[in-house]
Amino acid sequence: MKIFKSLLRDSSGSTLIAFASTLPMLLAGSGAALMYGFQVMTVSDMQAALDSGTLAGTAMSGSASSELRIANAGSAYDWNFKTVVGNVETDSNFWVQSGGDPTFTANKWEVSGTASAKIRNPFSFVIGDRWLPVVARSTATKLESDPVCLLALNASADDAIEMRGQPKIAVKDCAVQANSNSGEAISQTSKALMSASMIGSSGGYTGTGYDPTPVTGTVPLDDPFAEVPFPSSSPCDYNDVKIANQTVTLGPGVYCGGLTVKAGARVHLEPGIYVMKDGPLWLNSDGGLDGQEVTIGFTGSGASIRMDGSAQASLTSPVSGTYMNMQFMQEPGTGGDDLTVSITGNNQLSYDGALYFPTQDVKLGGGSIITANSPSYAMVADRILVQDQSVVTVTHKNSRDLPIADAGSFMYGARLIR
Repeated sequence: MKIFKSLLRDSSGSTLIAFASTLPMLLAGSGAALMYGFQVMTVSDMQAALDSGTLAGTAMSGSASSELRIANAGSAYDWNFKTVVGNVETDSNFWVQSGGDPTFTANKWEVSGTASAKIRNPFSFVIGDRWLPVVARSTATKLESDPVCLLALNASADDAIEMRGQPKIAVKDCAVQANSNSGEAISQTSKALMSASMIGSSGGYTGTGYDPTPVTGTVPLDDPFAEVPFPSSSPCDYNDVKIANQTVTLGPGVYCGGLTVKAGARVHLEPGIYVMKDGPLWLNSDGGLDGQEVTIGFTGSGASIRMDGSAQASLTSPVSGTYMNMQFMQEPGTGGDDLTVSITGNNQLSYDGALYFPTQDVKLGGGSIITANSPSYAMVADRILVQDQSVVTVTHKNSRDLPIADAGSFMYGARLIR
């Protein structure tokens, strides 16, 4: 009887039974926590590899093809993630199994990617499937610069923006961009200095006189004024106008043969549109020109700007209409590729608007002083050459409160957006 009673009081068997009944739950809980941690670690490794891939594809030069971007993204992913997978023992309980090559797509310079993998679940006998899927997604795009004030459109030339001697170029609150894919798209020698909020080159650069250091591999900018219609250039209102040693006021119209202001002449332009046809706007020998709300167009043989011999010009562009903010404008495809806007020889030029010569070089030299302001682009040309001890100052202010869109920006580098 005593033995029977002692068996009734013995609880060790029930404890064992209770432990056995809770063991699956303990294994499931421990397994779930362990697998969750490993799953998070795997996703983190895969996400980092995928991010490196999209960034590598996006960061390529602006001229890189979609195929090259995708290939570069895949290589970067393989290097970063498959290396991690290769370091896991294949007989480990936590073997990672790749879900195949990642998928990358490119839209211009933006690159997106998706990758997947599976991790073995050794606790599948109590919780979950034998293989647990993990997925990562990533998208990268390029960074965007400040608005561009100075733009060299030439797509392949050496020295698309050139600085020689001791000039100083100060571009305030806006950026500089050279579209050329040459390794010497922007060049600097001697004591030449350029400062801007940003400096971009679709190719490369030479020299050290930059603040900040140029960004390379930028995406070229389109011609911002290609769709602006050129003013009518016929019939001729004036022919071979040359003014010396007198003060005169001129009106808008088509100046066939151009307009020459020299030998101490002072010319005032009334508001409106002026077209130099088959001849230059030529200021020399201390000639002076001024005008408010004027646009000066250039078309035909020899139509360009020429300033030498201590000439001066001070102009502002229109505040409304088709040519709002357009100060100087070449008709694309006219005048010949050998023409150059030449402002050399201690000249002074001040303008408020855009200087636009898409197929002509702009050469500033001989100690000339150029002061430009524009709420949009201030200088757009095939090439921009600054020499000697000239000083070029560009500001980016909407001082006349014009309803005008900001200038474009160059794209560079790469950043993650997803």
